[in-house]
Formats: sequence, C-alpha cells, structure tokens
Amino acid sequence: MVKNSVLQRLLFLSAMVCFAAILVIDLLDFVYCLRNLRTEFYRVSHKGYLILMGILLTAVVALLVYLKNRVLKSTLKMRSPFVFAIILFIVSLSVKLLFVFITKTKQYSDFQLFYWVTSQIANKTPKYLSQPYFSIWAYQLGFPAVMSPVIKIFGIDIVPLLIANCIFMSITNVLLYLILREFCSDKTSRLVAFAYAFFPLNLSLSPVYTNQHLAAMLLFAGFYIIIYIQRFTLGKAVIAGIFFSLSNMVRPEAVLMIAALLGYGVITVLQRFSKETLKVKFREVFLPVGCAI
Repeated sequence: MVKNSVLQRLLFLSAMVCFAAILVIDLLDFVYCLRNLRTEFYRVSHKGYLILMGILLTAVVALLVYLKNRVLKSTLKMRSPFVFAIILFIVSLSVKLLFVFITKTKQYSDFQLFYWVTSQIANKTPKYLSQPYFSIWAYQLGFPAVMSPVIKIFGIDIVPLLIANCIFMSITNVLLYLILREFCSDKTSRLVAFAYAFFPLNLSLSPVYTNQHLAAMLLFAGFYIIIYIQRFTLGKAVIAGIFFSLSNMVRPEAVLMIAALLGYGVITVLQRFSKETLKVKFREVFLPVGCAI
C-alpha cells in the first residue's frame, strides 16, 4: 500500500508538472499569436483589428464578471447547462466568423485542393481522379465528398464552406463543455469551455477550409455518447461507432481513439474477468469499436 501510495503521488506530480509546462507553452503561444494578429490586422484592416480586440476584451471582462457571480441576475442566472451551451455556441461562432470575414484568408496548399475537389464532386466533374496526389492520399476524398452538398445548395463559393466549418468548431466547443461536465464541476467546465472558444490555434484555422473541424466534431460526439453512461444503450453504442467511423473517414485520427478504447476494454476485462464485466464492456467499448471498424 505504501509503495502504491508513493507511486501514485509521483505519477500525480509528474502529470502536474507536464500540465504546468503545457500551460506555460500555451500562454506563450497565445501571446505570440496576438502579436502576429496585431501586425496582420494593422496591415489588412485597422478597423477590423480594433473591432476584434474590442470583442475579445469584452469577452474577457464578461468572463471575469461571471466568475464573480454577478451576471444575469434574472431567474435563469445561467444555471441551466442548456442555456450556457447556447450562449457558448453563439460566442464561439461569432468570434470565428469574425476571423473569417476580417482576415479574408486566401486558400492555399491542401486547403485550396479541398475546395477544388469539393467543387468538382458537387458538379460531377471528377478531374481530381487523374491527379497522382489522390493515388497516394486517397483518404483525403472523404471530406470533400461530405461537404459537396454545401456547394450544391449555395453554389461555388468558399464562404459557405468556411461558415460550415465555423459551425462545426462551435459545436465541438459545446461538446467539450458537455464532456468536461462528466468529469469536473460545472463551474470548471464552463471556464475551460469558454476559454477554448478563444484558443488561438482554433481561431487561426477558422478562415481556412480544412478537414480537422468536422472530424473533431464527430469524434467528440462519439466520445460523449460513450461516456454519458447514465442512459447508455445498444443503440447509442452503434451511433457512437458510426460517429467514430465518419470522423475517421473525414480525417483518419479517430483510429487513435478506437485503439485507446479497445485497449481500455481488453485491460478492464482481463483485470476483472466475469460474465457481467464482459457484457458491460461489450456494450460500452467493443460494440462501438466494432461499428467504427
């Protein structure tokens, strides 16, 4: 017991040191990003820079006031997770759309390629199939295929695709809040989720047409379904697996989540092998993994 206790403390301290180092790096990255944004916005749009900084400053002040429990003295008082989720979605979407329309970033590299292929799929002119790029990176076709209906509805224009990506990012922000509520207090979950809405990396990726946002949203949705075990059923296990599969089709990163879940299920069953444990883990882990595969 003593050895286990010492080992647990060492692991906890190691984890805290790692997280502290990551936090410092993120703060430095945030400062560096703001400096670059300041230079860029002054070059592109001085007025746009002032508007953005005003919104960011307002958001920070609002967050501080909220933490002091002085906001929304109405009957709601943002105690409802549903109300906070809606506000979080609106704030996250507004900030990202602001980046899109102020920066007016030109698509380049893979981002331009995604736009080109999405347009061709929507117009049923598959010239992209003759490109050697897709003989090597065939998985890249999943995202343009999924997004092609947007082109069919709104026409050949990058703006609707970027708006859709901003919506995906904002939904991911809400899913992050819901996932955190399963492990942390509601206050901590709200603070982290609200801060994530202004995460520099996400903001800088909002004006480009990338497959990361849709893949992350689907991955977070599948994970939330699994951890929300209070009402977990076989049907939801299948839905979670489908979300993982779609996420992996859009961008092959869900395979890491699938492998982690499979490893967790195998280790748990081996540690506490019984018919009941096997039955529970089959529903919670193996069935979603099987559906994803």
